[in-house]
Amino acid sequence: MKIRKPLYEGDGILRSGPQNCDVELSNPDPAAAFLRRIILVRGATYTIDALETEAKAQALRAKTLVAYAARFWNWLGERIEKARQGREETYLGEAQNGSDLEQRLRKLEREAQPTYV
Repeated sequence: MKIRKPLYEGDGILRSGPQNCDVELSNPDPAAAFLRRIILVRGATYTIDALETEAKAQALRAKTLVAYAARFWNWLGERIEKARQGREETYLGEAQNGSDLEQRLRKLEREAQPTYV
């Protein structure tokens, strides 16, 4: 499913944040000015920088996606390896006697070796 437009303006999950560019905008985004506000908490002033917060969120999202991708590839590799092992065990289990088993083992070993063309 592809979402082509954000659900609402300023949605950082569905729409990428501001892009870095060398051109200065003559009319800055009013949302950035709104989000850069000073909050007075118990006499101390704290500045909230929306661009810095969005950059941290993007870095965290990227780190999470990399972790999920690594877990997925590990899971996929394990599944492929288990499937290969199951096919080999079934093939070897069909051997009629010891010499047939040895012949099948040699065949699997030869197929596992890389061939260079």
